[in-house]
Amino acid sequence: MAEWVLYRKENQPIFYHTTIDFSLKRPNESIPLFLGACYLASYQSLNSEHYESYLHDAERSRLDSYAYERRKRSYLLGRLSAKSTVSAMTGIQDWDKIHIQNGIFHQPIVSGPSIHNVQVSISHCDHLGLSVSYPEKIMLGIDIEKMDQKSIRILQEHCTDHEKNLVFRLPHSSHLAFWMLWTLKESLSKAVKTGFTMPLEMLEIQEIEARENVFISTYTYFSQYQSITFQINNYLCSITYPKLFDIDLDFLRVHQHLERLISQDNQDAIKKEGVK
Repeated sequence: MAEWVLYRKENQPIFYHTTIDFSLKRPNESIPLFLGACYLASYQSLNSEHYESYLHDAERSRLDSYAYERRKRSYLLGRLSAKSTVSAMTGIQDWDKIHIQNGIFHQPIVSGPSIHNVQVSISHCDHLGLSVSYPEKIMLGIDIEKMDQKSIRILQEHCTDHEKNLVFRLPHSSHLAFWMLWTLKESLSKAVKTGFTMPLEMLEIQEIEARENVFISTYTYFSQYQSITFQINNYLCSITYPKLFDIDLDFLRVHQHLERLISQDNQDAIKKEGVK
């Protein structure tokens, strides 16, 4: 499943999303997962009335409560990308029946009629939102970040000495490596559902292995987890999952879909068609 869908209201584009199925595997077991991506261009409306078919009543009220456009956009990106994956996993077509709430540490909680055993992890950056839905049997987190130079010093300040040594051992730029460390910590904090409420040293990365088109990382204090990181243009995305499993995801296809979402910058570029 990797179809592009453009949603409209009164012939005006509202948002654009794609959903890709993948899995975690180990001997004699395969766990189905869904990765969803949502794009909202700068010209697209953030009015809750335009999303009445996609947002739960409580979500529309929350959207209206935000005063700033940036906060509205990030909220919409998270909810819409999450609903695309929950819909794919449960078969529920009416997105407004799916309610994504916040837990005590702001972790997303999925509720709705006939929704059981479904969790979701959410990340957003600029005009792009990413989510992964998964069964409660496992714990998983996702993070996407746009790399820039001005934040490097701040990122370095949050690295341990061990992590700084990792950076200089990698056959890649320190710019990419420091951003990778940050996405790894973010995705792990979401997998364990604490966010950054614990000392960042507890999220220390133990090892990073460069493979073809991706990086595989492990953690010092959360040794039961590992992460996979991939780059799309100047964005980095990390997915953290139990180390007992291998991830089965077509990264070439993911790259094609996300690269196209990221490159969207005007209404004429949005088309209702699939990526083959």
